[in-house]
Amino acid sequence: MRGADSVWVPFSSIAYITNFKGKYGTGNNSVISATPEEIQGYELALYGFTNLYASGAMHVATISADNNHVQAGSQYGSVISATYGGYFVKTGTPYIIKEHSLVKTSTVNLSNNVPGYRLVGGVLHFSDYSSSQTGGAAIGNLAMDNSSDIIIADVLFQYSAVTVSAKLLYLPG
Repeated sequence: MRGADSVWVPFSSIAYITNFKGKYGTGNNSVISATPEEIQGYELALYGFTNLYASGAMHVATISADNNHVQAGSQYGSVISATYGGYFVKTGTPYIIKEHSLVKTSTVNLSNNVPGYRLVGGVLHFSDYSSSQTGGAAIGNLAMDNSSDIIIADVLFQYSAVTVSAKLLYLPG
């Protein structure tokens, strides 16, 4: 995973680009919403959040992410901080996506070694979010530990119904 607002242009031996952006908002109409861009010569392998923190009016908040969009926040008194973006694979490059369903309050290490492939990154997807609580927070984070080739997924949606999954990208190597 790369830093916020960075674009990594691949060299001949590298087959992917990451374009992760960080956003922050507070107050009324604090909403983050984005869709993936197209990059000529590349196909979108993954798109979603790598970090998400939302608090405030959670009973009217929207939280969702899939390969077509990311959205989080509320029209009423909320705080939102997020990093989102996508992994674009050079057209014709083989890759594998592994999906892991997460418990809405959990911390797990994800590695799923795939013979002949290396783990290069991942994103979080959220769907069916709802909360009966007027306050509280929703938190989701992915962190890559390069020394052990694992991704640490940490999610906390204590007062809500939500479906959370971590999607990991593997490239040949």
